[in-house]
Amino acid sequence: MEELKFYNWSEVRLPTCGADSLTVKLAGASESVRQIETVEAGDFVFRTDEWAPGLYVYQLKTAGAVTGTGRFRLLQDLEHAPDGYDPRSTAEITLDAIDAMLAGRATAQQRRVQVGDKSVEYSTISELKQWREYFLDQLAAEQGKGKPKRLLAVFDGGRYA
Repeated sequence: MEELKFYNWSEVRLPTCGADSLTVKLAGASESVRQIETVEAGDFVFRTDEWAPGLYVYQLKTAGAVTGTGRFRLLQDLEHAPDGYDPRSTAEITLDAIDAMLAGRATAQQRRVQVGDKSVEYSTISELKQWREYFLDQLAAEQGKGKPKRLLAVFDGGRYA
């Protein structure tokens, strides 16, 4: 099943499937759940103004009983993005930092990127290569295709890898 995607600062419509209320919560957050009861033309309708980007889970309810569940990803509307917002995914940001470290041109910000329980700055070349493969796979999954082709040739001990 394809993941539903919406943007914050927009109107969202989810089919009621016969339910009379919709409960929505940001996954992994401690904030309270949101109850949606506005229905138009067979859809729950709500605005996501000031909602945080991320993965949301929801439950459809009929007479208080859960009758369906689902999830959707809320993406950042660029017009309302905070200063310094980076639209790249975590996989893209981490891959760029790893590639910069392997090429010997990492910025101070790239060296502070965390990979697992280590920062890129204190990872060995072998570890960086392993993490690079992992994040290439993550990026490919995000993009729904095979491994992406990276243009950077990484210099490794006198040869390009």
